[in-house]
Amino acid sequence: MKRRKIKIVFFAEGDHVAYYTLKYDGEDDTEYDKFFANYDTEEFKEDIDTLMTAMEMIAENGAEDRHFRYAGSEFDNAMELPPNMYSSQLRLYCLKISKNIVILGNGGKKETRTYQEDPWLDSCVKILQEIDRLLKQRIESREVEIKGKQLIGHLSFYI
Repeated sequence: MKRRKIKIVFFAEGDHVAYYTLKYDGEDDTEYDKFFANYDTEEFKEDIDTLMTAMEMIAENGAEDRHFRYAGSEFDNAMELPPNMYSSQLRLYCLKISKNIVILGNGGKKETRTYQEDPWLDSCVKILQEIDRLLKQRIESREVEIKGKQLIGHLSFYI
């Protein structure tokens, strides 16, 4: 499989959280933009409103565990939105790096019991798990630093 260059890019900032997202080299849209381009429709209006409410709560209060559902394994930071307190057909996958940093990925409509049963949703989580693994290595080697709401350093990866 051919590896592609992907970069963590700043997206938006709230009182307590900075949102980043992922962007493939040579593409105009980020993964977050692609998600909303697919699902910001009348059919999914309530689901999008639910996601936006959850993201606003996180931005205002910090990236607390209660604001997310766990998506990956106990060894990674892969999460999904919205949290359990909301019902939604959509899942937006992300990485909770710290209480102040969230990296938004892509996602979609959940139509299977688990995300692993859906090839698209599974790929969204696996990409984030790979980014998480590589980012942890760079933080450990000090190629990337976390300063409050900022990720500083080498934020491009080949996956």
